[in-house]
Formats: sequence, C-alpha cells, structure tokens
Amino acid sequence: MNKEELMKEYTVAGEWIAGMAQSYLDQCKLLKIQKGETIFRGGNELQYVYIIFRGTATISSSNIKGDEMNVVFAEQGTMIGEVETIIGLEWRIFNASAFTECVLFAIPHVVFRKWSDQDVDVCRKLNHMFAQKLYKVASAAVHYNQAKAEIRLKLFLIYHGEGKVKETREELAKVCGVNVRTIYRIIEKMENDGFINIKNGKIEITKAHISKMQKRIAEE
Repeated sequence: MNKEELMKEYTVAGEWIAGMAQSYLDQCKLLKIQKGETIFRGGNELQYVYIIFRGTATISSSNIKGDEMNVVFAEQGTMIGEVETIIGLEWRIFNASAFTECVLFAIPHVVFRKWSDQDVDVCRKLNHMFAQKLYKVASAAVHYNQAKAEIRLKLFLIYHGEGKVKETREELAKVCGVNVRTIYRIIEKMENDGFINIKNGKIEITKAHISKMQKRIAEE
C-alpha cells in the first residue's frame, strides 16, 4: 500500500497515517462499504480498528431486545472501533454501519496497539477525538433519550442542511428510533406544519425551514 497515493486520494489520510511505519501500513487494507451495510456489531470478536477515509457511519448500542439506541454519527476522518481495543476487550460492545457509502482504512487491532503506543501524534489526535466523541455522545443521549421522535427528526434535518434528503423512510425511522409507520406520520405532520416540503416522495428543506425548525426546538 502506497502512503503517498493514499494521502493524495483521501485528504484526511495524512492526519492519521503520515508517520505510520511501512511495516504497519502493509498490514492494513482499504474497504469499500455500501450504504446501510454493517461494519461490525456488538458481540463480534475484535479484528480491526477503522479510520473513515470517506463517508459517514453510525455508531449505536442495542437494548435487550436488539433494538438500536443512541445513534451517533461518525464523520470522515473519524476513527471507529478503537474503544474496545484501547481498554483491552476481546469483543465489540457497539454496533457500526455505513450511513452513506464509506471507504474505511482497516488497521488490525494488534497493529493499532503498537502504532498508537509509539506514535505521539496519533496519541494526541486520539485524545482530541475522544473529547469530541464524549461531547457528541452526551448530546445524543440528551436528545435521543428525552426528545420526542419529531424533535429527533428535526435535529437530523437541521444537521442535514438545505436540499433534498436522500434517506429513505426506513433509514429516517432508524435514525429516530421509531418504526416506519410512525416516521410516515411525523413527516406528514411536519409537511402540514410547514417545516418541510415533499416533492416526488422526497423531503426537501430550505433555509427558511431550517430556521423555523431551530426556532421551534428552542421553544420546546
């Protein structure tokens, strides 16, 4: 695997692997994961730590029924699957799946331990990333445990930004932690209330919609 080519093709690669020894790099691999595909699930044996070179993934936990809870987003440039490796577990405790099509840089967990122990820059970046993750997890816990499903959807749409929402009703239901029937009902209500437009079955959002949703959430 050629480091220079990787850093040229994936802009975030240099932030992580610039100082990685070639002997470690040769044991890593690139994975292309399709939208909606599982990356790993809680209970899986540890194999790799992943850096998202392109795309967005979701990280979640599962309740006793197997339902996904506390969904948070991991963006391009973020590392996932490192927590269990760092604290010395043998099995996954979280789930991860591709929210969009993703390109992942997969590092064998044994290599990751050696690399992170030796590379000071990686340690610093991990510390910074952990702080960001803690903030996101804390925020997500508040929003997803206390907020109504309609507020969860508004938060997601605000995060999405203006334009056409490509996600299906099934994907939106998963993000909001409700069933598909409920998400259809919420979307219909939000359209009637003027928070979104529906065109050819897809949600469309304008800056005015975003402002209106932000104002309503603040009031609630």
